[in-house]
Order: sequence, then C-alpha cells, then structure tokens
Amino acid sequence: MLQQTQQGSPQLPVLRYTDRCMASTFELILVNPSHGAVASAKETAEHLEALWSRFLPTSEVTRFNRGECTASELSPETLLLFERITAAKATTDGLFDAQVLTDLLRAGYGRSVETNLVAPIVPPGSIDPGGIGKGLAADLIVEKLRSDGCGGVLVNIGGDISVSGTPPSAEGWVVSIEYPEDPERIVTNIVIDEGGLCTSSTRSRRWTRGNEEPHHLIDPRTGEPSRSDVAAATVVAHNACEAEAWAKAALLLGSHEAMKHPILGGSPMILVTNAGEVLSTFDLAPTLDLDLNVEVNV
Repeated sequence: MLQQTQQGSPQLPVLRYTDRCMASTFELILVNPSHGAVASAKETAEHLEALWSRFLPTSEVTRFNRGECTASELSPETLLLFERITAAKATTDGLFDAQVLTDLLRAGYGRSVETNLVAPIVPPGSIDPGGIGKGLAADLIVEKLRSDGCGGVLVNIGGDISVSGTPPSAEGWVVSIEYPEDPERIVTNIVIDEGGLCTSSTRSRRWTRGNEEPHHLIDPRTGEPSRSDVAAATVVAHNACEAEAWAKAALLLGSHEAMKHPILGGSPMILVTNAGEVLSTFDLAPTLDLDLNVEVNV
C-alpha cells in the first residue's frame, strides 16, 4: 500500500509504502525519494528472498544446504550473507548460530506461515538465514536506494530496521517499541540517526506441538526453542544485520545475563520479560512523550 506523500523535514516529500515480503511486513519510509524507488526496493527484496528462502527448493541456500552447489557457484549476495552469519556467530560467542535448521524443523516449524510451502528436507548443520537474512536485506535495500538518490530511507522487514539519511521529521527516525503481548501498547519510542534496530520475539512465530506451544528462536546450546525469561529483545547497532544477531543473543541469554553482558550491557537495548517487566540499558523517560507524524511500530 502506498500512502499519500507527506511533508518531511525540512519540507521534503515523504513517501510511505507497506507490503509483504519474506513472510513479514515490508515497510518503506522514503524522504525525497528517487524515481522508481519503491519498485527498486521490492525488486531487491524479492530477488533476495528467491536466493535465501529455506522454503524454496530452488533457492541458493536450499541448494547449498543439500550439497547441490558449492560456494564457488553462489551469488555475491549469498556469499555476503554467509560471511555475516559467520561473523555474527563469532562475535556473539556462538549464541547466534544459523546452522540450526534441522533443530527448527524437528521443533515443528516446517511449513511457511505465509505461503504454506513445506520446507525441503536438509541434512544436519544446514543454514537457516531467518532473521539475519531479513536484517541484511534491509541494509542492502537502504544502501541501494541511497545510492539511487533517495535523501533518507527506512526499511523495515518484520522488525529488522535499517535507516540512513535525512529523517522524515525534526525528531529524527523514530521507532515505537511494542509490548510483545499487546501491540497496541507502546513500551517507548527510540530515536536513531543512522544504522539498524531489531526486535527479536518469541511471540511472532509459534505453533502447537502436543501440549506445548514452541516458537522459532532455537537456542544452539540445547537445540530447542529458547526457554529464557525474555519475550522480546530490542537492540540498536551499526546496521540491521548486526542488531539482529545481538537481539537474538540477548533473548537467549535471559534478562539477568544480557543486562550484565560486556557488549550488550553497554549497548542500547530493551528487554521485555515473559512477566511483562521492562528492562533497559538507557533511560526510557526522555522518549516517552514524542508527538510524531511518522512512526514505525515493531
């Protein structure tokens, strides 16, 4: 859906667009957009989904997982994805690990919530791009649109947000953080100038397995869905890809360990526990009462 152009700051046209991609909400906010910016963003997102989806037997990720192609045959985009996955695992000491696809399938997440496609069978150690793929896609789309001449860009793919350039209002790029159990309630608003923000939540992908209700966030230490006390973790980082990795790490660690973590404890982070308690590494009060024209909810 394309919304009517608004006036941004300083009096620049602002275009807001929403759609679906990668089984998620796909949202653009473009300040002084270049010609064809929306079409370019959609084309890039669809291209990356075709390369990376674990539900498509023809995707490069699926073919690589099944041994049907080698790294030398992969596209530059998929090689970059694998580089970022490797780096994220290293920097989080293994808390972020994309090689949990067979664990995810065993937990019951074998069918797409968007298309109802059944995921192909893959061997142990296979890669699930999941959230980090969405984060990297958001970063790449922002980079593309900025190089095409957009004055400011925000891309949101299912809570993985990347921003760059002139914001749509004097307050800056503002993201409203929702309570995971009640999206109508806002925890706070975060203002960011450049970079990425990600919210990782156990509430977004759930299903029934016997008397249990598993979710999609696999703890690589156990091979099972996380049982930490954190329902949602939001982290701000240099880009959306990095924010995604650290948000998942924070959720898996649990609130106590995440808050005292040497990197997470000094980064902009918000945790909402299963009990509804809000914990933050910064003072939330200054951002609670912003009156804004353009907001993004995650």
